[in-house]
Amino acid sequence: MDSVLEALAHEDRRRIVRELRRTPGQKHADLLKPLGLTKSKGQLTKLIAPLESAGVVMRTDSRYYVVNSDAMGRLLSAAADVNVSAQRILAERARLAVESAERVADELRSERHSSDE
Repeated sequence: MDSVLEALAHEDRRRIVRELRRTPGQKHADLLKPLGLTKSKGQLTKLIAPLESAGVVMRTDSRYYVVNSDAMGRLLSAAADVNVSAQRILAERARLAVESAERVADELRSERHSSDE
């Protein structure tokens, strides 16, 4: 399970899985365009390798497929929910940090104003 989560931790790999769920059986060259990758750099090969090693994607007759498409769809959906929740938590923490910094700035201005008098 760790290898699956590690393979899916990279956004581009999740995009590959989503693309293969949408259109299973694509060849290597077919995947390049929807993912915005170029053939010359070998980017797709490097991205797919961990997915194949983790058993998320398999290659048969030079075509790629998601091994258990429904389960991967549920996993990607759950990961997106966690990501949204994490972003909300981080946004709230940032808002609180800004409020705290504003209070400190106000206190410093008051102290400086008091010492000037």
